Amino acid sequence: MLAMLDVKRVWIEKQYEPGFNPETDSADVWVETDDGRLWSALFVTIPYIQEQMRLSKEHAALSCMLPVGYATLDTPHVVVEDLRLETIEDTIDCLLEREIFGSVFMPCPNE
Repeated sequence: MLAMLDVKRVWIEKQYEPGFNPETDSADVWVETDDGRLWSALFVTIPYIQEQMRLSKEHAALSCMLPVGYATLDTPHVVVEDLRLETIEDTIDCLLEREIFGSVFMPCPNE
């Protein structure tokens, strides 16, 4: 049962890259659990989704399509207020407590 997992380590893929903005970006988040398994999920902020909607509307206007702002989410996304480590760790704790961690985080294949 995933709710029984303990998180050993959490890291944010782009956290230390120049230009990374925890208020407006998206980032892959990696979790190592106490059983040695690795998990990944995509975390996004609301401004990031709004920017994707703006870009789709801009693209539509350039392509002679109806200028509609929309965003499609083809993979599970976790929408958070910001991408700071504390926010992400608290979110992971909530996902584990609610037993939905495994519906958002995908196990990484063993190499």
